[in-house]
Amino acid sequence: MATFKVGQRVRVIRTKLHPETLWREATVIGALRIGLSSDGSNYMGYPIDIDGFGTVNRLGGKIIAEPTWIAPLTDPAADAFLESIRKMKPYDEPKVEKLVAKITPR
Repeated sequence: MATFKVGQRVRVIRTKLHPETLWREATVIGALRIGLSSDGSNYMGYPIDIDGFGTVNRLGGKIIAEPTWIAPLTDPAADAFLESIRKMKPYDEPKVEKLVAKITPR
């Protein structure tokens, strides 16, 4: 099961209640929690804000997406790699001096 962080961008890859949200991008807006499905059963999921749709479902509750229903837009390993680069100590770029050729008459 995939884990997501608050603020992470995801894509909706499966849905039960809202077919119009399929393949839309979304943002995870909360930690993993218990959600209530349309048939009254409980499940674990992440609250998400779907672009162009919002955070509220047809039943008036928050949209809680099961981890298998959303996919990260970027590879989590790539995110970790980029974060490690951001933490690196900055260094001075090597300077390139312009060489001017001197022409001497013969």
